[in-house]
Amino acid sequence: MIDSVSVPCFYNPCSLIELSMKSIFGVDCEQSIGHLMQLSCADVLEAATIVKRKSISFSKYERISESSSGGDIFPSEWNDFCSMHFNLFVNSEEIAMVSSVTYLMEAIFLDLKFMFPSPPEILFTDDVWKSNPVYQLVNSKSKDGAGICYEKIDDLLLLSDPDDHIDGFALPIIGSSGEEKLFYYYDPLCFFPVHNPRSGSRCISGREIRESMSFMISSSRKIMSNLVELRYCIGKNLYNLSIIALLQMEKTFSEVDSIGQEGFIGRKQSIIESLKLITCLRNIKNDVRKIEDVIFPAMQYCNFVPLEDMLRLFELVDSDLYKNEIVMLVSIIKIKCQDIIETKKSKIELFLRKIEQNEESNNLNEERNNLYELSFTQVYVGNVGRSLEKLSEEIEEMEVFLRYLSIKCE
Repeated sequence: MIDSVSVPCFYNPCSLIELSMKSIFGVDCEQSIGHLMQLSCADVLEAATIVKRKSISFSKYERISESSSGGDIFPSEWNDFCSMHFNLFVNSEEIAMVSSVTYLMEAIFLDLKFMFPSPPEILFTDDVWKSNPVYQLVNSKSKDGAGICYEKIDDLLLLSDPDDHIDGFALPIIGSSGEEKLFYYYDPLCFFPVHNPRSGSRCISGREIRESMSFMISSSRKIMSNLVELRYCIGKNLYNLSIIALLQMEKTFSEVDSIGQEGFIGRKQSIIESLKLITCLRNIKNDVRKIEDVIFPAMQYCNFVPLEDMLRLFELVDSDLYKNEIVMLVSIIKIKCQDIIETKKSKIELFLRKIEQNEESNNLNEERNNLYELSFTQVYVGNVGRSLEKLSEEIEEMEVFLRYLSIKCE
């Protein structure tokens, strides 16, 4: 686990904020929630906006939560264009990281589809195996298979081993006179089919199951390490969404990787370890499905690449070939910038009114010799003054950019 992002969550039971974050982002491990709990309200809002809306087009002069433009402005062909020419972006590391994270997620989704095919493998002709005590244990409705094992451990230990040798997790064929085989002991994993995503064949041991997941485990850790290394070179939104998803997957993958490493000793331990492995595999399916449904749809270039950067990219690659895209972007950016300028001017007017009100309050405090209130007001006015200066600079920059776009369209 990476210490710089592995921040434990000390809230137990969960606070309302934690419950909300679990619901919004589809993650529930302590590391992911712990990371989210460290973020500012503004950063959480940005990430939540992306997850909720899935695709957003935005200007570099606005926060993504302030943009009213959807991802329809950003067609799917532009994603391939970004990936192909990522090295031309000013922040090429961020574009490369979007590609790396989405590729990893897609590879993991595909591997899990092969490991747990749908519909599941048909193992139990005429439901004949449903009377087997081990089958009943594996397919019980309880979320904690290992816990049920302790309740029924004595019953399972009394079951006889089958007379004929069984390779791995294979089950014997039950003939008309072989019903007694239904009540022999078989490893719980016999009733929970897992396939090797590379060969497609049924995994025949817990070790093979762990080995079949080696790509997911090693790749997740590698990408997460790269992400942490580049955290100050990429945008906050990309980093936050990627890291909480990777922390969730790494946590569940690590649980599988740690089970039964020393080998099974006796039937009791074998039952417990197999049930733990089944529980972990079910958790992986559930956790990854949530990431696929909630976070993955938001991992699109439009959510991380401002429209101004796309305009610059089209101009750099071939302004003649991409003339239509350039004309469309210029039109959209001009409209957005004009709206943003008006919004920023309104903020300036609001700040100026507040400064005027505070000056009146200052005069009153001076008359009353209220030094504390006077000091507080001066600090507030100083902060507002810096915000005004920043807004004015942004407006000036945008007006210059608009003049550039107007000349470009002539």
